[in-house]
Amino acid sequence: MKSWYVFGAEQLGQSREYVENLKRELENLQPLLGEKEKDMDLVIHQLEADKVVVDREGVSLLHEREKLDKEKAAIEKEVELASVLVAKALPALEEARKALNTISKKDIAEIRMYNKPPEMVVSVMCSVCELLAVKADWATGKSLLIDAKFMQRLLTYDCESVPDQVLKRLSRYTRDPKFTAVNLQKSSVACASLCSWVLAVEAFCKAKRVLDPRLKALTTTQEELRAAEARLGTKTEQHNEVLKRISELQAVLARKRAEYNALKKQISKTSQRLSRAQQIMANLQGEAVRWSASARDATSRLQCCVGDHMLVAASLVYAGVLNATFRNALLVKWRQLSGLPTSTAFSI
Repeated sequence: MKSWYVFGAEQLGQSREYVENLKRELENLQPLLGEKEKDMDLVIHQLEADKVVVDREGVSLLHEREKLDKEKAAIEKEVELASVLVAKALPALEEARKALNTISKKDIAEIRMYNKPPEMVVSVMCSVCELLAVKADWATGKSLLIDAKFMQRLLTYDCESVPDQVLKRLSRYTRDPKFTAVNLQKSSVACASLCSWVLAVEAFCKAKRVLDPRLKALTTTQEELRAAEARLGTKTEQHNEVLKRISELQAVLARKRAEYNALKKQISKTSQRLSRAQQIMANLQGEAVRWSASARDATSRLQCCVGDHMLVAASLVYAGVLNATFRNALLVKWRQLSGLPTSTAFSI
């Protein structure tokens, strides 16, 4: 019986220690929960800030991309227009060069035979003189016809380097309505071919005058477009970096939220265990006093067990016929003689 009382009292003592441990655990866990909550708040704040940046930059990137697409479309249109201008001028120039190849020495000699050439023949030769940068008159024109390399000079003529002043002087002849290959065909086949060549060179130069500024502007626009695309590429990379950081922060937030919830769950379980333990301890507090007293009483009785049994045996054998006074006197004597501990309230 004693062991059960002692065991119960010991268990209550251990329970008190268990309750204290639970209290300390709760005290240690509460600050950790606060730290986890602060960490989550920091990550959430950073996420919200990054999302604002991403949304703003996303709209900006979209507008810039639309602007670049429009500029690209405009450039492509300019390139198409430039191609059309070149396509119109080059074939005519090639046809004129082919016509030059059909001029024979006989045709050249025919022109030189004129002592008083027709007005349009003179105009054609003067226009050729203007392009070849020599004095524009009939005499100079006739001298050009004598040159063996005359046709070669025309065939290899650099149409892209004709000065504006030459074109201006050339227009004095070409703007004449009669300055046509068809009209000159009547006077000289060679002059008709030369007329076609002069008109083709002039048309090519005029087309080039229109084309060059466009090409220059196109080149500048393309360079600006490339620079803008480079800037857009850099911004896009930065935008992607922010998106990557947001993804990483979301993963961090998910992990911290899981840790926070696990810690919160642990605190809740610990609080419940503490509450139940405290309730049990409160209910058993009275029992603890009784069990301790019962354990002390059982220990005392166990210590007096031999002495009490000796007194009982002696009383049954020797004191049965005596009255109460003699029996009590014998009990006192036997206690003194035995030296054994006996119960204070011993009674047979």
